[in-house]
Amino acid sequence: MGERGFKALRVGRLSVKSALAALLLVLALPVSGAFAQCNARAIEGFLEQDYFSLEPIDKIELYAPMVERFFTKRFVTRRAVAAEIRRFVRRWPRRDYRLLSIRSLRNISQRRCRVTFDYRFLAESANGARTSAGIGVTTLVFRLNSANRTEIVEETGTVSCRGILAYRRGQC
Repeated sequence: MGERGFKALRVGRLSVKSALAALLLVLALPVSGAFAQCNARAIEGFLEQDYFSLEPIDKIELYAPMVERFFTKRFVTRRAVAAEIRRFVRRWPRRDYRLLSIRSLRNISQRRCRVTFDYRFLAESANGARTSAGIGVTTLVFRLNSANRTEIVEETGTVSCRGILAYRRGQC
């Protein structure tokens, strides 16, 4: 499993239940088709306990080997997604994300689900000189692949509003 897999098991950061779920996702073990079937509870749990809790580099394992869309880029490799995430982490090493609500869930096909959600974010530069805070909206498309593993094949998003006040209120 290696050292990287144990990062998701930090004490105090994740419960035992969510740590186990995160570990299963990081290792890309087979999971049920809950995401492909747009199961609201499964997706909400994933967003709260895994998507926002995993270390950014550990989240890479959640993406398909070839991501069809990553924000403005089309058909990028998981490696390219990892490079983008590393750049973001260098710029904003201290981050806090919280799920606010799921806007919509929609089956795109038998093996794909699109979820759009609102979240609040707070990010600080390494020296604390710069802060970015506000409310964002993200859309993810999950696919159940041929090995019955759930993977992210698309991610897009925008910032709805900026500012610490919006972050604290949890609304624009």
